[in-house]
Amino acid sequence: MQQLPVVCLRSAHVRSSSLNNCPPPSFSGLFSCVVKKLGGRAVWLFILVMVVMITIAQQSSAQQGCEIPDSPCDTVSWTVNIKDTVMIILPGTPPCTLTVFVWYDRRCNEFRYADMDYAWTVNPPPCYDPNDNASQTGSLIKQAVAYLLKKKFIEDNTIPANVRCPGTAITYSASYSACYKSTWTIRWFTLVGGWQTHSIDIGKSHDYQYYYNQLNAYISLHGISNASITEKWTPCAEYCCIEEIAYCYNDQDEVEQTILRWLPSNYTCPDDEYCYINPCAE
Repeated sequence: MQQLPVVCLRSAHVRSSSLNNCPPPSFSGLFSCVVKKLGGRAVWLFILVMVVMITIAQQSSAQQGCEIPDSPCDTVSWTVNIKDTVMIILPGTPPCTLTVFVWYDRRCNEFRYADMDYAWTVNPPPCYDPNDNASQTGSLIKQAVAYLLKKKFIEDNTIPANVRCPGTAITYSASYSACYKSTWTIRWFTLVGGWQTHSIDIGKSHDYQYYYNQLNAYISLHGISNASITEKWTPCAEYCCIEEIAYCYNDQDEVEQTILRWLPSNYTCPDDEYCYINPCAE
């Protein structure tokens, strides 16, 4: 088993008809043309269709746009590509801890998660069960989401008396993709070629041990002696899950949280070998 130095790597969505004679630029012009073509009774039908379309658009925004549909921060710009770290504690004897790097966007108390990384220096890494596959990391991604929100609440509110439960609780929200893919990347340095990389997409047809063997075979074949391995979880669908959580301090100055709203995605991950990690289902 090879000892490798830690390096965090970041890799860096009509058929033709007589209605075509309607003038397109304005809603009022289109409405008048529809009435003339179909008759006055069509007015209520047209209004009904428009209402249904608007409703569908609002629902789609909640799922696809990864933003709270009735957000009070609609006019606030997102601060993008923020990096942070969270400690994930996995069950075991003793419990195992992972340091996960998270990239996200933020406006007000709304968080929109991009991708997440985990780096290790021995293969297989600590905490991972070789008999599992990447679908098991959906719960890990969801833990990272929850841990970061709690961490940011604590950083934003350092005086517990100002945010006492339940009357002065503060709401935070998180949105994250309904589907992620996992990629493992080896990175090492050579005197001749400089920094080198080799990536492997992690599919659902094999367990982790299959990919550990691939990594070790590649390291041995190329005589690599100093490298890091990074797992990156990258969104591979435009649909999101959104949750709103209220945080506050109890009388013992401990953080309490209450889930206020959960907007699940109705999207099912595609029948794809690599795009299948679904934290929304965890």
